[in-house]
Amino acid sequence: SNGLGWNACQKVVTKNYRLRKGAIVRGRVVGPNGPVSGAQVSPRRSFFRNLFFREAMQSVTTTDENGGFELTVWAKRSVFVYAHHPGLAWGESEQFTLSSGEEKSGVVVRLGIGGTVKGQVTDMDGSRVAGARIVLKENRRARQSVFTRGDGRYELEMVPSGTYELLTLPPGVVKNGQSPLSDSVHSPVVVTRSEFTRVDIVLPRGPVITGRVMDPDGRPIEGAVLIARTQAPGHGDRLRITVPYERLAVSDAEGRFCIEGLWSVEQSY
Repeated sequence: SNGLGWNACQKVVTKNYRLRKGAIVRGRVVGPNGPVSGAQVSPRRSFFRNLFFREAMQSVTTTDENGGFELTVWAKRSVFVYAHHPGLAWGESEQFTLSSGEEKSGVVVRLGIGGTVKGQVTDMDGSRVAGARIVLKENRRARQSVFTRGDGRYELEMVPSGTYELLTLPPGVVKNGQSPLSDSVHSPVVVTRSEFTRVDIVLPRGPVITGRVMDPDGRPIEGAVLIARTQAPGHGDRLRITVPYERLAVSDAEGRFCIEGLWSVEQSY
């Protein structure tokens, strides 16, 4: 209104950034028969952060003929080193804290001979469930994950010996669609080296919310969208993903709705 052009009103914002110097981590990977060459090594904070957040995958390297490695970690935090090699169970180092520019040596990652967890996922009618996510957890941390095949079968290979928990998420949770099935937790799952542990899983039907949508005069409203959303992250706590979980439904001509596929764990909606 004062006759000035738009460019004259632009605001210039200047930001200064300080670059941090990466820490250097050196160590070696050993197996049942000594040093392991060709193992893939990376720094990590937790399993799922490495799958879904690229910030965790800052440096990946392969061990040399003596099992040695060198990593650059662009962080000031508590980390551990993860390593895996075909034919051996994955392994982790002890956790340690790094400072910017620090050089840490003597980190050891041990790989062993693992076992296998396998089975089949069905619903309560005996139908096979394809596309369900199977998550192997230890001490509340996700360790390994696979999806069921078309016949509902799954297989987790090269699992280190130990006691685990098996979390199963139905396809609707994985693909953010609608599914009448709910989650399932199986514990304990004991894995022994060179042996098979079979765990067959039956997914129950989840809780259901039903009701009607009415206007102030008591007339039914058709086409209203109903959203059942967790007030807490729900499985986000289990999977370290902080997105809310929600399910949708649309009211019919009589204003009635039915929301299915809610998680069976204790939640507020």
